[in-house]
Amino acid sequence: MNRNNAGLTPFFPILKSAVLLLTAILFAATVSAKQPSSCNKLIGSLPQSHFVVIGRVVDDNGKPIKGSDVSLDPRGSTELRSPYESVITDENGCFKFEGFGDKRAKKATWFLYTTDNFISPGIARISPPFVGHLPKLEPRYNGIPFVPGDRAVVDMGNVPVVFWYGSARLRFEDCPEDKCSFAIQWPTAEVSIVHCTSNKWVERGTLSKEKLRQYIYNPDADLIYLLPAGRWKINIYNRGEKKPVAATACFDIKRNKVIDLSAKLVGSGHRQ
Repeated sequence: MNRNNAGLTPFFPILKSAVLLLTAILFAATVSAKQPSSCNKLIGSLPQSHFVVIGRVVDDNGKPIKGSDVSLDPRGSTELRSPYESVITDENGCFKFEGFGDKRAKKATWFLYTTDNFISPGIARISPPFVGHLPKLEPRYNGIPFVPGDRAVVDMGNVPVVFWYGSARLRFEDCPEDKCSFAIQWPTAEVSIVHCTSNKWVERGTLSKEKLRQYIYNPDADLIYLLPAGRWKINIYNRGEKKPVAATACFDIKRNKVIDLSAKLVGSGHRQ
């Protein structure tokens, strides 16, 4: 019997999607606490038909975290997005989202994301809500899903920090001014953050020629990226080209740590 993929192909994408969904649900169940958050003082009076979302962000030991960035995203419902995107926890680690007057908001599936309060200078940050490849690559990037339903108060309980951040400080190797053509000839450069395990890019941005020259030729200037703990890589391209002109090796970001990186010139980035 010929056991090729004919007739079986549709099954595998469905199975993969089901596995990803189940993993996300199990992950959400793991990080979402069942105990009330004790943040009821934030509720206040509610207009009829409105509801609020409250909770407390805690660390690994259950200690409340002040200054944590908490995001709420109605994935797939762009008309509901504003004004629920992000709030900062108070001195007790409590957060509150309010202003839900749209009936569609009660039926929508929302996704909660919790980050730490790590502060570091930086020009970029991969931050919630995560889109593109990331939710498909790691369950944590799906966030914690919930449907408000008819509840007036949605208490998420004590929610652990899911995304701990660190910084990558980037310097360029072997880049004298007369050899770095990508900083001389091109008006902008593209910077891509790559998820090392899958080798898929997850964030892209641009740098002007002036900024690029500043980071390359000024020994006191650092190109700093704020990234979630994990394994990453940074590629730099001449705009419109497919091959990078400078790249780092894969590196590990650890919670609340700053690491030093070197970007080596490759390909067309190095003028002979």
